[in-house]
Formats: sequence, C-alpha cells, structure tokens
Amino acid sequence: MSVILRVSLFLLGVLYIVIGFGFLTDPVGSGADFGLAPLADAGAQGLSSIRADFTSFFWVSAGCLIIGSWKANASLLNVGAALLGTVFVVRGV
Repeated sequence: MSVILRVSLFLLGVLYIVIGFGFLTDPVGSGADFGLAPLADAGAQGLSSIRADFTSFFWVSAGCLIIGSWKANASLLNVGAALLGTVFVVRGV
C-alpha cells in the first residue's frame, strides 16, 4: 500500500509540473482553464503575474510531492499539503 501511495504522489507531482509548464508557456489558455477568462484583455503585468504565481505554486508543490515521495520524506509532503490546504481554505472563504 505504501508503494501505491508513493507512486500516486509522484505521478501527481508530474501532473503539477505539466500544469505549471502550461501557465509558463500559455498563461491565457491555462488561465481560462482555471476560470480566469478575462485574461485576454490583461496587460503584460497581469499576464506576468499569472505566469509567475501559478507556475511557482504548481512547481513548488510538484517538487515537494516528487522529492517527498521518492525519498519517503513526510516533511516535504507537509509543505505541499500546507500549500494545497491553504488554497482549499481560502477558496472556501
């Protein structure tokens, strides 16, 4: 069971890398997938902010998931859980 969980977390980290790469290369298209539709009219500052913030969020989460699952280090998994938990709580508010 431990191996299945570690592989699942690793694959989720790979998915987060792909999502973050999408925000890096195409912030308008990826933003629209996340409900940020008015990005087509956003200026360079808005696009760079979306590009930087979302890419960093997904890549840091991905790094924590991949390294934490690879090395079986729960401390790194706690960092990823804190990031995702904060998003969950703030969106609920």
